[in-house]
Amino acid sequence: MRWKDNQLVWGKLKLLPIIDKDNPVIRHGLNSPVKYVRLLWHARCSTWGNPKTALARELNGKRRWYVQLINSGMPYQKEKNYVADGVISLDLNISNIAFVGDNAGLLPFADKVPTYSREIKALQRQMQRSQRCSNPENYETDCTSRVGRRTVVKKGKPKQGKRQWKKSKTYQKIARKKRELERRKSAYTKSQNRKIVNEILRHGKHIKTENVSVKSWQKRYGKAISAKSPGFVQSELARIS
Repeated sequence: MRWKDNQLVWGKLKLLPIIDKDNPVIRHGLNSPVKYVRLLWHARCSTWGNPKTALARELNGKRRWYVQLINSGMPYQKEKNYVADGVISLDLNISNIAFVGDNAGLLPFADKVPTYSREIKALQRQMQRSQRCSNPENYETDCTSRVGRRTVVKKGKPKQGKRQWKKSKTYQKIARKKRELERRKSAYTKSQNRKIVNEILRHGKHIKTENVSVKSWQKRYGKAISAKSPGFVQSELARIS
C-alpha cells in the first residue's frame, strides 16, 4: 500500500481520495514529503503506533475505513493558535484550570458539552431488558415483597459464576446507538479541551505546575473525571509545550 500520483495504490487497486483543497491544513500536509500511508481505526488500541495495522472506525453504527497519510515536516500553525514565549503557572482541578502569567484566567473543562446522560441511561435500561429476555437462565427467579399495601415484584439478580450470554440483534442495535452517543460525547469533550490548550499556549509555553495525579482523582471522582477529562488537557500540554 503506497501513495502515488495523489492517490492510494494497493496492488491493482487505485483509489482517489476525498480532499478538501480549500483547507489550509490539508494543503500544507499535501505539500510536505510523504513518509507512508496506513488504514486507520480511531480508537484506543495497543497497536496504535504500528503503521502496518489495518483498522476501521464506527460512525452512526456503521464501520468505516479511513486512509491516513503520514507526512514529514512541521505541522501547520494557524494564526490564532500562536505559541507565546513566556512563563505561565497552572493550577489544575477536576472541573477547571487556572493560569497566571502576564494575564490570568479560569477556564472550565469541556464547557457546554452535551453529556447525553438521559439518553445513555435509557439505552442501558433497554439493553438490560433485552438481556433478561434472551438469557432468562442466567438470572435468579423474580420475587415479591410488600411495600405498605402494595406488592412489588423484584427482578432476579444475575447468577454467580461464568455464564454464556446471548446477544440478540435488538441488543446489538441498541448497543450501537449507545456507542455512538459515547463517541460524540468524547469527540465534543476533546474538541473543547483542545481549545483550552490553545488558549493557555497563547499566554506562554514554559509551563510550571504541580505534579497532579489524575488517576487518584479517577478513583474518587469517577463520573466527573470522565465528563471533564482533565487528564487529556494535562497530556496535551505535556506533548505540545
